[in-house]
This record gives sequence, C-alpha cells and structure tokens, in this order.
Amino acid sequence: MSDPVATQVRDQAAIPLGVPLARADLAGAGRRVVSSSTAVESVTVSRRWPTTVVVEVVPRVPVLAVRTASGLRLVDARGVIYADAPAKPTVPVVQSSAAEPSSESLRAVVTMAAALPEGLRKQLADVRVADDGQVSCQLGATRVIWGDETQPQLKVKVIQALLPKKPATINVVSPTTPATS
Repeated sequence: MSDPVATQVRDQAAIPLGVPLARADLAGAGRRVVSSSTAVESVTVSRRWPTTVVVEVVPRVPVLAVRTASGLRLVDARGVIYADAPAKPTVPVVQSSAAEPSSESLRAVVTMAAALPEGLRKQLADVRVADDGQVSCQLGATRVIWGDETQPQLKVKVIQALLPKKPATINVVSPTTPATS
C-alpha cells in the first residue's frame, strides 16, 4: 500500500521515468511541487545515484488562525495564509478587519506572541489586525496597541513597566514614546 502523500508529491514533481538521472530536471520538479500546494513551505530535490531522485518536502506549520471575510484560515510563522482552518483550530485565533491581512501584519502577531514572556502570553486575548496592518491585543484588563513587528523586546519591556499601573490602554507602536490612557 502506497503512502497517499508520497504519491501526491511524486505526481506533482512529474519526473518522467526512463530519463537518465543526470538529465532529470530537479529544479523544475521542486517548483512544480511548491506551486501545486500552498501547504508546502519548501522542497529539496536531489539525486541518489545510481537511479533515485529524492524529494524532501517541508510542510507549513500553523501558528495562528485568522478570521477574515473569507473564513477561518491557517497562518505559518512567516505570516503566510495557506489553508482553511478547522472549525476549532488548535492555534490562537486572530480577528482581522481586512479582507485578507498582509503577511507583515500576521508576522507582527507571531513576533508579538513569541516576544511576550509566558506569564503575559497566558493573558493574551482578543488579538486583532486592523485594515492598516496594526496589531492590538488584550492583556488582562489592558488593551495593548502593538503596531508592527519592529522592536518587540523593547515593546515588551515597556508593557511590563506600565501594566502594574493598570491603564485601560498601552500604546507601544513607538516604544520609545509610549502612551497610556
């Protein structure tokens, strides 16, 4: 019995049988596999002499799901939306007011979540991406306006310094000049 994923990759690579191994178009096979599946992050195609072509596929790994006008979609660590998400995803769900948020704004969410220490990450709720790509979230009772993916460590330090004052909002879009209300 054949592995269905291996069969699918073999079909997508479309390496013709009977062609001498030295003449096999490895780059073309890799491009065909990547272009035929959004769930594939990268492909390495190599020769194993004397008769074998090896195709190694790295699948995308979901780190977020984003709720857009077109439904719930999975997002990888690079901010790439690549597949429909299950009804109850096992990854955090981000709300988006954009029809499809940019990779940059989704990377900002990934960067923010990774930069937050575990204690704050556990409080992370109501993550949103606005039409302009700006990221915000709820940390306990405080709304945090994060902005983009720049200066995440400084943003976290500012948030940690300001959270004990229990402001309603902390704006760290420009972390060197934060604002609270």
